[in-house]
Amino acid sequence: RSKIIQVSSSFHWGVDGTDLSSSSNSQPIASLPGGSHGFFFYRTQRQYANSKLAQIYHARSIRKNYSNVIAVSACPSWVGTRILGNSQWSYSIFSKLAFPSDGYGLHSIFNAILDVSSDDDDDFYVNNDSPLAVMADLMPSWTYSVLPIRDFFAQQFAMGLLLTQRFFPATSIKTRKSSRVSYNERIQDELYQWSKEAVSQWL
Repeated sequence: RSKIIQVSSSFHWGVDGTDLSSSSNSQPIASLPGGSHGFFFYRTQRQYANSKLAQIYHARSIRKNYSNVIAVSACPSWVGTRILGNSQWSYSIFSKLAFPSDGYGLHSIFNAILDVSSDDDDDFYVNNDSPLAVMADLMPSWTYSVLPIRDFFAQQFAMGLLLTQRFFPATSIKTRKSSRVSYNERIQDELYQWSKEAVSQWL
């Protein structure tokens, strides 16, 4: 069977899926100009997190709708790229903390490529297994819709992960559960159907 690897991120824990819902025939908020309806300070952060959650939904939709295709997601964690900008000063510091892009940064992606398991539950490959991410699953909806508490937590989690990931690489596991909302099949199906319609003229 053919295999598709989506390069996602554990940062998808930073959103709760509501921005990707297209219930009542509405367009997903994340697809509108300006993206998330959230707080201005965290809007760009939400856009990134929503895109990573959407990739996980998309991979599972492909796997659900096409029996001849395996689609999985991989999180490389922080990798020494230019994601923080082109400043040589910031890159020199960042690259010392992040996983090397020609080394362990590829670990989860190669695991995703080479793993022959057909277990649908093992579809989120990781380079780091920090237990802090799942704390976002315990947060009530108002921490995202009313106050930016989930946003703040995600930001701090990401910075903490950057500082500690080299001490806790996921050498003993290949996969882990993604966020609780990433298994919401209603939002997954809504996004898949909306996406098909949105690109139908190019198919």
